[in-house]
Amino acid sequence: MCSTTLSCREGVGLLADIGIIFTSYLGLGRTGAIASSFYLHENVLLTLMIALCLDFFQIPVYGIFLEKSSKHTGLGRKIGDWIDNKRSLWNERINGGGFWGKLARMQPLAVIVVAIVPVRGCGIISACILCFVLGFPRLYSTFLIMTGSVLGASITMALLYEPLRLLHG
Repeated sequence: MCSTTLSCREGVGLLADIGIIFTSYLGLGRTGAIASSFYLHENVLLTLMIALCLDFFQIPVYGIFLEKSSKHTGLGRKIGDWIDNKRSLWNERINGGGFWGKLARMQPLAVIVVAIVPVRGCGIISACILCFVLGFPRLYSTFLIMTGSVLGASITMALLYEPLRLLHG
């Protein structure tokens, strides 16, 4: 079992930390998990690693769901038609000039920015849908989304660290 009481407490403490971080991630998303770990004085590096792992594991789940549902269901056919419509609209914007044309040409940057967004339900799933609509390959999509996830987590940590540190004194 455990050779000392201290090592048993450390192991239980780590499991408790992971449980708190995992639960807060499921309930509040990446931003909420980081904020709650700062507030509860949890291990922030552990929070960042767990949040990024959970973001990473969501990507193939959403990708498989999008691919399968767009091919094999009646609703999927409607989704497929909607995606084709959005792709043609996107191509029109790329060919057009102005602000929307410039923005539409920066497709990878758009995916990264969508993945950065710190609002629940807006980050990873929206970036996956955008990659699917744009027709990016899986590996490239994963790279772009994880880049946005790392940047979003870093920005969240930078913005929340000082206010929560001042709150706790």
